[in-house]
Amino acid sequence: MEDEQSKPREAADFFLITAPEYDAVERAAAEGSSGRNWTTGIEAILHQAPGSNHQVRLNLTAEEQLAGLTPEILETLARKQDSDGVFALLYTTRLLAPPLGQGIGEPRSVVVDIDDVMEKIGLTARSTADRLEKRRRVYQYLIFGARAEVHGQRRGTYKNKVTGEVIETVLETALWYMLDKEWPAQKALFPDSEEVPVRVEMILSREWSKLLSSPQTAQYLPMGELLGSIPPGKPSGAWARIIGLALANFWRRNRRQVLDGTLRPKRRDLLDKYPPATGPVDEILESDKPHRAIEYWCGAMNILQEQNFIEKSGEALVTATATKVRLGRQGWVDRWLDERIDIKPSGQLREVMLGFSLPAEIKATPKRGRPKKQK
Repeated sequence: MEDEQSKPREAADFFLITAPEYDAVERAAAEGSSGRNWTTGIEAILHQAPGSNHQVRLNLTAEEQLAGLTPEILETLARKQDSDGVFALLYTTRLLAPPLGQGIGEPRSVVVDIDDVMEKIGLTARSTADRLEKRRRVYQYLIFGARAEVHGQRRGTYKNKVTGEVIETVLETALWYMLDKEWPAQKALFPDSEEVPVRVEMILSREWSKLLSSPQTAQYLPMGELLGSIPPGKPSGAWARIIGLALANFWRRNRRQVLDGTLRPKRRDLLDKYPPATGPVDEILESDKPHRAIEYWCGAMNILQEQNFIEKSGEALVTATATKVRLGRQGWVDRWLDERIDIKPSGQLREVMLGFSLPAEIKATPKRGRPKKQK
């Protein structure tokens, strides 16, 4: 890496990107470990969520094809993705994307520190061995961002408000390119272990830079750093993270209904959009203790309310005990999942939606401390 570029970039905050093409990457990552909505072709593997205008493709490179490799190596990469990786993508994009409101210039290379990404997305290392394992996870997330090409075009037409020219929204590229790597000074203790860089020099693709930086096409909400700081190791925390992601998308795309108080999402929609990395919903509901799902859900509501992501009203006030009594012991799962719930954004998020605030105008959200112990 060049000397003037050797200092890693860090950020105190990051945004929840709700643009449809970015949602395609997020869902592909979140559904990687389960393989849901993924298909395998001759030279690529594909992901497309139902109803999406965008498809995510992982292609074999020319070198990989010459070496006789098959899409199995791409499937291996995809299976290493999960909803924690969504936060790695969001935070890294924040580091690479030009600031909104400062013009759309050429993207510049940025040095990304693997440990910084770990910290910002809530992956706390408990030991040296655990740190190495989490570095591997984060590195795989970054590789995915460099390999996962998004193909498609937004619905509707976007125009430059000054020139009146139509803004191109067609994409056929991955998020970023990985340029150079800095390796640890001390080699791995075990020769067979996979070496992982400590820093990576990266650059956002020009097409993504334009979409993410133009006031006409950028679609964000704040508080990504709050969701990312929630520890994902237990189900309540993991569920809070993915529920928050899903809510950001619902709120951003249904602004008027949010503001007039008529938006009532189903629990199923909030739990299904981005499967949690810990505590798979289907497995819990199909286990011999399905009522744990109600406890994890209520725990997630408490966390989101404590983090000032949702308002302390409606669903945030419902207890697990009261819900279990109301639903009974038999035949409650589908009724519970398909209930429409009263869940509102916090005052800060509501102000953003009221004022059509742009990300450049949103100040970093002050940290509110670690969430309480989760179930």
